[in-house]
Amino acid sequence: MKVLLAGNKSGEASVLQAPLTQWGYDVVLASDPQDVMEKLNLDKEIRMVLLDSDLPEQSARSLVSQIKNRDMEFSVYTLLLTETNDRDHISSALDIGVDDYVVKPCQPDELYARMKMGQLAILRRSQLFSLASDDITTGLLNKRAFMSRLGQELSRSKRTLSTFSLAMVTVNNLASIDHDHGMWAKNQVLKELAFFLTNGLRVYDFAGRSESDVFLLGICDVEQKNAMEILQRIHQSIQDLSIQILSIQTRLAVNMGVTMALPPFEDTIGSILNRCVQALDIAQKREESFAALTLPVGGPIALP
Repeated sequence: MKVLLAGNKSGEASVLQAPLTQWGYDVVLASDPQDVMEKLNLDKEIRMVLLDSDLPEQSARSLVSQIKNRDMEFSVYTLLLTETNDRDHISSALDIGVDDYVVKPCQPDELYARMKMGQLAILRRSQLFSLASDDITTGLLNKRAFMSRLGQELSRSKRTLSTFSLAMVTVNNLASIDHDHGMWAKNQVLKELAFFLTNGLRVYDFAGRSESDVFLLGICDVEQKNAMEILQRIHQSIQDLSIQILSIQTRLAVNMGVTMALPPFEDTIGSILNRCVQALDIAQKREESFAALTLPVGGPIALP
């Protein structure tokens, strides 16, 4: 697990970094509140922040508030390192949202125990988030969770001037499968399709199911040409997919519409989704069933 050590003086940071590393934590250092948020936004693997009380109270309050206002999928556990055991001081810290505290100088056994408790809390939060955000049938993100992640990735792409790609996939013969073979068969097809959609994605990409027969894919930090190659490969693998329903082999009839946000851009969730729907409409009118619509400088173009 990655741990962010925030607001520490250089000497104290080096003292704490050694045991944390020995315990198996990957330690990231941050010098001030702005540096903390930048590192958290760029590195989703950071799940715990050790926040030193040498930060001014107002800065600490603002920082904890920003950390807690992040999406629950990237919930971060905050552990305050304080120089006093004063009840009012601790109550004030817990009141602004700090999860736990350790009094300095930190005793290694106590710090280790508190961090292990934090890891358990992070695990439970992740489990609760999965129950609330996953599509029950496929295990992909549900519509609410996908839209939340989409908003985060668009904001990050704007900050880093990186390309973001969105694909929308529809299954045209899902209703006939349901009619001919029943709901069980339809659900098995959806699970197989979800597996093939995610199998071609990298760890930073994400997939969701927004409606019964509509799937969404988000491709992050990939140049336009490479993103197109990834999505065309996924599309072709679905076209070639043969699913056995009882004693019958069935192929899926799918359309894929793709759009890309190219830097510099001002896309919103609404604008990129609308463009993806337009690309899907183009795909549904073509025999090859795949189309992309992007918005570079100079206006929209359709890509074959």
